[in-house]
Amino acid sequence: MAEVQQQDPMAEQHDTELFYMLVRMISTNALLALGKLAPEGQQPPPPDLEAGAAFVDMLGMLEAKTAGHRNAHEEQIIKSSLDQLQIIFVEVARKAGSETPAPEAAPGIVTPSGSAQPAAAAPQPAAPAPSPAASKPAAPSAPSGPPPEEKVKYRKSYGES
Repeated sequence: MAEVQQQDPMAEQHDTELFYMLVRMISTNALLALGKLAPEGQQPPPPDLEAGAAFVDMLGMLEAKTAGHRNAHEEQIIKSSLDQLQIIFVEVARKAGSETPAPEAAPGIVTPSGSAQPAAAAPQPAAPAPSPAASKPAAPSAPSGPPPEEKVKYRKSYGES
């Protein structure tokens, strides 16, 4: 007969605290990368959308990989953190896109492989209703240009060269 192991309530509470600390750590790094949080006594850095997207993606991966293994409190912690970060990411990406003369793609979450994923929980502006006088169908939009080149942002340096 298989024996069912009972988990100690104190150990489960400790695991929930550790889970909260992990989610908070990833969220804090995402906010730093997106320029929404600054180290004490300093100005917020300019947003780094690639790094911000990586942290948001990490939190999304954590949510997916721990599905079915979280208690109700852990579920609420990760869902609210991920939702808030996705909204902040979209806002920062839109603001960064409005400062550039011609954005090449709609804002989304860019994975480290360079593929774009749509950001969830982002309110989209309503499209204007077509006027009754417009009888011609709209022309299809032209595909955007080539994908943007990946830039190396950081390089290791082991002394002066």
